[in-house]
Amino acid sequence: SELTRLAKSRKMINEFDPSKLSCDGFLVLLSDKDKPLPDGTVVENGMTFRNNFHLTRYASADFFVPCGGRPESININNVEVVLRSENGAPLYKYIVEGANLFLTQEARLKLE
Repeated sequence: SELTRLAKSRKMINEFDPSKLSCDGFLVLLSDKDKPLPDGTVVENGMTFRNNFHLTRYASADFFVPCGGRPESININNVEVVLRSENGAPLYKYIVEGANLFLTQEARLKLE
């Protein structure tokens, strides 16, 4: 697979071949500006998209295991987004912190 190719040759994500994506797949690099996604959404800034990806509809999952990344990424100001996505359900059924910096204490208490 393309990910295996990148891993074995120790290549960075900017060398990913976008032709390997499905029609609904997308690749947004940190340097991207005004990048259109297949659903019509336009990503204005790749770095902002990366930093907030866990709060978007593209990131819902049964299990979310943040391990490092951006400290305080889920905080009291955005925890409601995690609890209620666009369809009214939580973005994640379970959050298991791999590192305890991702959530603020206030957000952690609200989630509990």
